[in-house]
Amino acid sequence: GYNTVGRDEDSVMTTAMQRSNSSGLIFLVYLNAVILLLFLPLCYAPIAPTDKEVLVALYNLTIGSQWRQSFAWTQGWELNMDPCDDSDYFKGVTCSGTLLGSNRKVTSLLLADLGLNGSLPWNLGNLTSLKSLYMTRNALQGELPPSLCALSELQNLNLALNKLNGVIPSCIGQMQNLTSVDLRSNRLTGGIPSSFGSLPLLQNLFLSDNRLNGSIPGELVNAPRLEMLFLSYNNLTGTIPASFAQFQIKQSAAMPGLKSMDLHGNNLEGTFPEVVAELSAV
Repeated sequence: GYNTVGRDEDSVMTTAMQRSNSSGLIFLVYLNAVILLLFLPLCYAPIAPTDKEVLVALYNLTIGSQWRQSFAWTQGWELNMDPCDDSDYFKGVTCSGTLLGSNRKVTSLLLADLGLNGSLPWNLGNLTSLKSLYMTRNALQGELPPSLCALSELQNLNLALNKLNGVIPSCIGQMQNLTSVDLRSNRLTGGIPSSFGSLPLLQNLFLSDNRLNGSIPGELVNAPRLEMLFLSYNNLTGTIPASFAQFQIKQSAAMPGLKSMDLHGNNLEGTFPEVVAELSAV
């Protein structure tokens, strides 16, 4: 009888210990979850060193200390803030949001009308995750850096209303994700690269009010989604390419096709393809 009672007591104690251990384990799991949630915002990986180098170069080359006063990049650098974490300081910078993983990458730079005065950094192409580059209405000077073509993820390129000179690099045809290119109102020279015609997603091409010369490349008709083509007020010569007669006119929002073309203010000659007369702007 004593052995039976002893065994019963042992069984009860074992069960109680198991329950206690189980409760303790649950509590530890719960505690770890709470700690993780509390500190998760602090666990973002830092900006990639290569991306930071580009931002530092951009700041220095465009006299960042003289940007608009509302722009606090200067204080951000002085306080050693991370451009991907501190949007209050590095306004206009957006980064990927990888947690606890590899370094974060800059995905957009929206720096319009801020008084950037100088040249674009030579290492701009190191922003390999950049999707949007928007620096219109500044005083950017110098040439487009050759590394621009390394921005393979770039979708929107807007450097309009600056003082950029030099040529548009022909390697721009490598940027297969481009949907919009706006380089209006600069001082760009040379010809229009025929490689624009190899961009499968390009919808808008704005090159007006520059100093571009030569003939209009007929290859532009090969850009299957092109909707807006503005080449006005340049020094373009020759005739409008006969291949432009192959452009389809956009009839509805759902269908592809050209809906507006502006070729005014050039030295073009000859007859216009019939398709040009059907567009909303010629």
